[in-house]
Amino acid sequence: MEHEKHTGHVLVLRWIARGYAAISALVILLLFYGEIRSFGFDSLLPLSKLETLMMVMVWVMWAGLLIGWKSERWGAGLILGGFILFCIPDLVDSGSLPGAMFFVFYLIPGVMYLYCSLRSH
Repeated sequence: MEHEKHTGHVLVLRWIARGYAAISALVILLLFYGEIRSFGFDSLLPLSKLETLMMVMVWVMWAGLLIGWKSERWGAGLILGGFILFCIPDLVDSGSLPGAMFFVFYLIPGVMYLYCSLRSH
């Protein structure tokens, strides 16, 4: 009986994480679409090495949001690792965290994926 209750809350949290991840992935796409629509694709091209690394980490987090549907552990690793690698270069370069700290909200499905992965295995 205890195992069934434990499995039930993990299943509910898993679907909450998946829904949150799907919405988050869509928001990232909409942000890029809006940027391109407003300023053109060229606005994304002149990036410094630091900005390029940060942009790659955004897409790593985005991939983690989707991969987490199939493999929670991989999804969590990509989201959490991508976020850390998004923040560290800017912190080292400027001495402060990136101004776009709304990416913290993308950690939520990563943490949920990690919890579900650890509780399921």
